[in-house]
Amino acid sequence: MNRLTASCSSLPNNGTGSNRTPELGSAASEPLDRESTDVTHSERTPVMRTLRGIAVSPGIAVGSVLALDPRGRNLPARSISQENVKTELARLESSLLEARSEAEAAEADAAVRLGPEYAAILGAHARMIDDPTLRQKAADRIRHELISAEHAVIEVLEAVADRLHSFSDAHLSARAADVHDILERILDRLANAADHPHGVLGPGSLDRPCVVLTHDLSPSQTARLDPDRVLGFATEAGGPTSHTAIVAAALEIPAVVGLGPFLDAAARRASQVIIDGDEGIVVLDPDPETLEKYRQASKLRSELRPDLSGLIGLPGETRDHQAIELLGNIEFLAEVDICKLRGAAGIGLFRTEFLYLNSDRPPTEDEQYEVYSSLLRSMQGFPVTIRTLDLGADKLPGGSPSEVAEPNPSLGLRSLRLSLQEPSLFRTQLRALLRAAALGDLRLMFPLVSTVAEFRQARKMLHDVADELARDGVDCGTRIPVGAMIEVPAAALMADHLAKEVDFFSIGTNDLIQYTLAADRANENVAYLYNAADPSVLRLLRMVVEAARPRKLPVNLCGSMGGEPLFTPLLLGLGLKQLSMPPHQLLEVKQVVRSISMSEAVALADTVLRLDSAELVTRHLRETFNSLRVDTAPESTATVEPTCKPRGPGRRGEPRS
Repeated sequence: MNRLTASCSSLPNNGTGSNRTPELGSAASEPLDRESTDVTHSERTPVMRTLRGIAVSPGIAVGSVLALDPRGRNLPARSISQENVKTELARLESSLLEARSEAEAAEADAAVRLGPEYAAILGAHARMIDDPTLRQKAADRIRHELISAEHAVIEVLEAVADRLHSFSDAHLSARAADVHDILERILDRLANAADHPHGVLGPGSLDRPCVVLTHDLSPSQTARLDPDRVLGFATEAGGPTSHTAIVAAALEIPAVVGLGPFLDAAARRASQVIIDGDEGIVVLDPDPETLEKYRQASKLRSELRPDLSGLIGLPGETRDHQAIELLGNIEFLAEVDICKLRGAAGIGLFRTEFLYLNSDRPPTEDEQYEVYSSLLRSMQGFPVTIRTLDLGADKLPGGSPSEVAEPNPSLGLRSLRLSLQEPSLFRTQLRALLRAAALGDLRLMFPLVSTVAEFRQARKMLHDVADELARDGVDCGTRIPVGAMIEVPAAALMADHLAKEVDFFSIGTNDLIQYTLAADRANENVAYLYNAADPSVLRLLRMVVEAARPRKLPVNLCGSMGGEPLFTPLLLGLGLKQLSMPPHQLLEVKQVVRSISMSEAVALADTVLRLDSAELVTRHLRETFNSLRVDTAPESTATVEPTCKPRGPGRRGEPRS
């Protein structure tokens, strides 16, 4: 079930890397093998250096180094004369049309190479480039501020990226990379750039395999990687929920991101590198013993794994026929077809934040209703769980009357707290949701619930809005299930009382881990503490499930943990019967679900809950995971017609050399 990666022959290092050196004391770039740093480094005697980052695409890559510099760009002067306004507006329009065309071509290429779900990422880029708001704002800056097209585009899109990057929600902050990606496309066109600085990584561009070390890769750059030549990559920047990470996993290229500054002269001179995409480890100039250890590990993973498309028509159930609901997490209507293609049992999380981020003003009731109703119609009776607004006061378009300067926004006015302090904003969303609920199986959940009183206040507002709609004769849904997201330790500790108020729980593990361990997942200095396998987190998960059991309340887990196959047996053993994840992870998780019995999962959970460290938990989970008897082709698959595209070169489990 793990992917095998081949080693590669020696390749001269013809790249140029960053001149930055690792920061002393940086947890992200600190060598794990301290003894290796005690030897004075020289160009003649390379010393093994081991770094830890974030594992985003599993497998092991062993190969020679290709180091790439971060992009540099010479821009024209910012100011222009009034006489040049028409010229700059024409350049802007031309660059947007060309960049959109390029993004659409990349989408078509990705559809052939990777499948529709990954093409949708690049398709979203094309729509962002074609957004009239971008065109209008950039043109206004050219006209009124008398600046060049380059600077106008940069200022508009950097403002969007900065806003996204500042979110405490990792999923939203990761979308800043997509904005930077389209910015680079437009600037390329303005500069009439024919070649991409990372074009060396595209199909047919390398004459032999290598491992890429670079500051960062955009989603579109990653989508162009040739899996036969790029055996793996490691980046200084990036996070686990970025589209770059998603595309790397689709290509089945082992990848580690978020290493922090490491591209110094020694890294560029390294003759060989190991990428461990399972553990998030990068080894520069491995010694013979380490090299042999990883080569042996690749042999153990050499079993071929068949295409998973045969699982699409099969139920999500354990070997002893315990039903498990596997749901999709989405944020755009275009992702509905992907969920259906992958056999999702419904939508476990629909994020509504992008309705608010794509405009200078909050969306109207009718604008929201149109999106929610389209979503429900598209799901054709399958359940759809929609999360109410999950933003901070400082992120609302046009600002917020409640907005105050907050030194720590993740602990401030955000999510449900903001909705309750902005009743007009909240009621508008609730009206749209209630109207849409008349069209299908809509379930509503409030994010970041901290107290029972907070949930009661939100539910009362929902009931008041429903009464208003009824008095006005507006058709709306009745008896809508209303749930609380468990993302704060306080809510988990009070789950037995919350269970008397809610119709279901949905556990958001991303924030729950962060708040439980007091570790900002975006801070590289404490990233080592942020760990889903920490026993404290697992105890809270068990507590929530146990609190729901007497009332037979459904409990869904919709954080990143739900889509990680390594954790699937443990989550089942803890009593979770619903897991929600990005659609590209559905089949992998289903494979694990169908490979274990519930009794085995319960025994695993009982054992793991007695362990006292994340390291011991992870080791035990990995041993269990590697011992699973995977059955991807039961007799019933004979009548199931696969609807997914077969994977291209570098299919998971196959050696690539």
